[in-house]
Amino acid sequence: MFPAGRQIDMKEYEMMIRKLVLTISTIFTLLLSINTAQAAEWTADFVKTDGQMKDVSKVYIKGDKRREEMTHRGQTESIVLFNPGSHQIITLMPSERMFMEIPMSPDQAMFAKGPGSDLAGGKPLGTEKVSGYLCDKYHQESPEGAVTVWVSRKLQYPIRIEMVDLDGGKSVMTYENIQEKSLPDSLFSVPAGYNKFSIPGMPGGMPMMPPMR
Repeated sequence: MFPAGRQIDMKEYEMMIRKLVLTISTIFTLLLSINTAQAAEWTADFVKTDGQMKDVSKVYIKGDKRREEMTHRGQTESIVLFNPGSHQIITLMPSERMFMEIPMSPDQAMFAKGPGSDLAGGKPLGTEKVSGYLCDKYHQESPEGAVTVWVSRKLQYPIRIEMVDLDGGKSVMTYENIQEKSLPDSLFSVPAGYNKFSIPGMPGGMPMMPPMR
């Protein structure tokens, strides 16, 4: 049950979850095509712009594990945990001490075990610095549009992604204020005392981005 006086639009919340899962899945698809043997640990501000809209969240990265915190007026509203090893995407609602599990689709589970799409198959565009990190830049196209990624050589992670759809709409995701530091495993699991909830009709998984060519 939600606290008295707090109104939650579940349809709006479901749309937010879908958008977050798609964003994380896009990054994960790119990540799987990169050598992650270094298992870098770091935090950053994740800045997403889509037209006139701009969102900033806090992310924590440990190897292929990811935690993204969404805040509103200084308070953490929701947290999304993405851990390929568990084959689940988990959403936490700290104020209600609740969590929701979204099982990965078969495609996502397959990507978690395999090499993923071949990033090196994209057109190399040289190197550029992003947020102070030297990156290899690649451009890929598909029937759905085009994507350009900047992959940090040190972090072995795409720290800037630009996507353009067939209508010319552009969205950009950039990691800023990156700090490399050790992160505890507890950041990527459900805290004790949280109760599980679900949204009726929510699918058991979300599709991955189509492979780029």
